[in-house]
Amino acid sequence: MRVSNRIVRLIISISILLLVLFVVLVLSMPRLVRYFRVEERLRETIQNQLGYPVDFEKLNVSLLPLPTLSLEKFTVSEPEKASQVPILSADQIRIRPSLLALLFHKMEFAHVSFKNTDIHYPWRDKQGAPVKRISLRDASVAFWGIRSNRPVRFKARGKLLGEEENVELAGTFEADFTNLKTETFTYNAEVSVSSVELSKAAAWWGPLPLKIQSGSLAFSGRLRKELDSEDVEITGEFAVQNLIYEMTKITRASAAGDYQLAFALRMNPQTGALAVTDCTLATPFGGPFELRVKMNTSDFLIEEFSIKSDRLHLEALPQSVLVLEEFLPLNLGFSGETRFDVFVKGKPAEFSFNTRVDLKDTTLTYSQYFSKPSGVPLLVRGDLKLIGGRVLRGDFTLEFGGASLKGSVAALDVGTGTGEVTVLTNKFRVDGWNQYFPAVKQLEVSGQSKILASMRGDFRQIARAQLMVNVSLDGLSAEADNGAQIQNLSGNIDLSPADSEVKGIRFDLGGSRFFVEGKMLGTPQPRWLIAVQSEEIAVGDFFEQILKGTEAIGLKKEGVDLESVMGVLNRIVQPEEVFEHLDAQIVLDGKRVLVPRFEFDAYDGRVSIESMVDFSEAGPKTLMDVNIRKLNLARLWVEKPILDGNLFLVASLRSDGPLDPGWLDRLTGEGTFSITNGELHTVDLLGGLGQIAELAAVGTFKSGTTRFNDIGGDLNLEAKRAETENLVLLSDDFHVEGGGDIDLNGNLNYRLSVYLSPALSRRISSKVSEHTRLGPIPILVVGTIEEPSVRTDPMLIQTFLQNLLQERFLSITSKFIPSFRRDLPILAPPRGDQKQEGSPEGSKAPSPSSDLKQALITSGFNLLEQFLSKEKSTS
Repeated sequence: MRVSNRIVRLIISISILLLVLFVVLVLSMPRLVRYFRVEERLRETIQNQLGYPVDFEKLNVSLLPLPTLSLEKFTVSEPEKASQVPILSADQIRIRPSLLALLFHKMEFAHVSFKNTDIHYPWRDKQGAPVKRISLRDASVAFWGIRSNRPVRFKARGKLLGEEENVELAGTFEADFTNLKTETFTYNAEVSVSSVELSKAAAWWGPLPLKIQSGSLAFSGRLRKELDSEDVEITGEFAVQNLIYEMTKITRASAAGDYQLAFALRMNPQTGALAVTDCTLATPFGGPFELRVKMNTSDFLIEEFSIKSDRLHLEALPQSVLVLEEFLPLNLGFSGETRFDVFVKGKPAEFSFNTRVDLKDTTLTYSQYFSKPSGVPLLVRGDLKLIGGRVLRGDFTLEFGGASLKGSVAALDVGTGTGEVTVLTNKFRVDGWNQYFPAVKQLEVSGQSKILASMRGDFRQIARAQLMVNVSLDGLSAEADNGAQIQNLSGNIDLSPADSEVKGIRFDLGGSRFFVEGKMLGTPQPRWLIAVQSEEIAVGDFFEQILKGTEAIGLKKEGVDLESVMGVLNRIVQPEEVFEHLDAQIVLDGKRVLVPRFEFDAYDGRVSIESMVDFSEAGPKTLMDVNIRKLNLARLWVEKPILDGNLFLVASLRSDGPLDPGWLDRLTGEGTFSITNGELHTVDLLGGLGQIAELAAVGTFKSGTTRFNDIGGDLNLEAKRAETENLVLLSDDFHVEGGGDIDLNGNLNYRLSVYLSPALSRRISSKVSEHTRLGPIPILVVGTIEEPSVRTDPMLIQTFLQNLLQERFLSITSKFIPSFRRDLPILAPPRGDQKQEGSPEGSKAPSPSSDLKQALITSGFNLLEQFLSKEKSTS
């Protein structure tokens, strides 16, 4: 309002001086005085009174119909020509005195008008330095009844930042013209500003961090100042139409929007006190917003700044307020209505904020990780401080789904988005929380949890920030729609970029109890080292839960299909079987899953597996080394036994490609096996030989089964078939050599050579010499493993029988006694240099896959074992 006061005082001073001179000229000067002398004298007088350079081209005096003084081309310039643009320039100033006042020797004006006036008022700061120039062009200004301490009516029109007339000012003011002071100056005026282009207003203001594409500004209101008061009252309404703007660092433009601000303002220009009441703001992203302000503009001390609304549309806020893109995390989405209340006080050096945000009617999502539907209570409160206009500190609370969270902001730079935040929850129940996390939405969860978390880094990109979390679990259970479930999950999980741990995790899965410890190594790349133990595993329930679990968490959709693998295992392992003493080590290394150790007791034996599953798109593959020690095969079949004995097996397997239904089709490998002290319940080799007339003597030994001391050989797995080329069977009555294959469905196809013991050989022919074995006798074993058949080899049996009948024993007998020392490689010992039972000396086991061996060496699992040993020693 200082600008308006100065302009009015300037105009009034000019008018008074001109009137005085006019009266003097009309009543006192002789008519023969030349006008140029009067003009020169008048110019000097006005300039001395105003303190500004004054000029005009012509002075006119008119007595009829009413006495009038007019000045043509009148200008007022800045001192010392500080600017080429005059402060005021008018084509004509007309002054008409009040004749009635002159009769009483009073100086009053009946009417003063300024025609085609340009006002370029220099706005300066407290130090007098120029800030901006406020220009009103082509203005017409008129005053009526100008006299001291009486209401003066005025009206003005002009052009502001445009070519169309868009400013109108009308009202009254009152002042003591003999002693102009702020406290004696009063006014009451209505102001109207229509259609100011915001792009021109922005260009007038100067460089801004945004570019206005379109939009217009309008204002209508009232200005008022009372007598003996320094306070100025302003009431009115700003309206912004179709605002669209761009920002330097943001590629897109804002959404077009209309804004309306209605307010009542009281300010003291002398002290800087400012109070805004009854203020409402309507925006494209919600409202009305209620605002209250109480502050001092001289030192920017805010005593009270509050804003609240019951209808904030957060989803539209970033479209209109582009600067929020620099602060809001990526993939964070909102929709619905939000209620909030913000209170601010303080100085620029330190502002205090008290906030309350109610997101009950808001849908909140973060990428595919979190989703809160509308109607679920979510309340956020904050007590924060903004230091130096940049660093945010303080405390906040959050209440959601029965959980109460308390947090602190250590130092969050609102300019860069970097900082540190710590949160702590109460011990809350998680029943129903699955609905908020899409990844586990299909699960029904229950139990309790407590969370302590700290985040440091760039909060605009949460995925890259350093997150440290401690999660305490107490009796958590989860069940999917398909019946997959995990129960009684308890323990602690510590997560951090450099050092993460899983401590004391225990849970029930498929009727079995598991214990888990783990540690994450951060370098050279993050990888988890996990140890799993269980005393007993109910195989049937466990397999069922594994299959249901992979389906429930979506691994099947990702191309992971374990049904075919489990199908084979179900044909081998009885559902009611219980495995014992599970000891597993698992490494999660990017897109690789390494298993340095997977051991358990089964069927009175021990099974050890080392494996790697690589899920990389370039070359997904599975590598596996299997070591089975003294597995009691008799326990594999409960109702109808097929084979018993003690199985020893070493094999290296490989499957190139993903874990899909074709995984078994691509499975290849090699290995060696040995079965000791066993019996083939569905194969009777002697009974089969006894069906040959020439060998009927051995038919008396028909038993329906085949007992043996050892069976062994090398395995080659390919195309879902296990092939053995050097199969050897040792028995008290005979031994067998040969080869063949068996597929995963149990179909047999073997070509064997049988050598009878010397005792049985002499039963066939007494002419067979002592210590000599009759053979090889060629036979075939074909069919299924449940119902195989023993047949003679039609290609070779005739030759054998002819030699037997012709007693050419040199061709059909042998003194050789087969030994695994020559034909069977030894099975790798389980640990150290301990010799493995059932493996003859001198054999050699197949070496593990070099890729698998190298991966296991670099897995770093020995560090987890060291960590666990330290934990046990300190506990």
